[in-house]
Amino acid sequence: MKGLWPGAVAAAMAAGLCACQPQLEWYKEGVTPSDYKTDVTYCAGARDMVAAYTPDNLYYEVPLKEIEVYNDCMFSRGYRLIEPGTDSYPYGGRGTTQGRMR
Repeated sequence: MKGLWPGAVAAAMAAGLCACQPQLEWYKEGVTPSDYKTDVTYCAGARDMVAAYTPDNLYYEVPLKEIEVYNDCMFSRGYRLIEPGTDSYPYGGRGTTQGRMR
């Protein structure tokens, strides 16, 4: 039982540190709610196809590839990640995996 405590403490600390980061939102100037929903659906479809094209020996990489494909798709459609409540300023540019997929 003593061996479980260090792991549990480390997991709790990691969860606490992750909670400090702001949640990001996708933003595109002048997009309508229906256009946004269409773009999200399209990019989610692209994300869902990642597993079908991943070799079995690299299957452990699927979750990271799914995030990357989704984010790249949204960026290609003109969206950028911002903090909620900001005046549409980009948060950190490309390469982040913190996008909120609605």
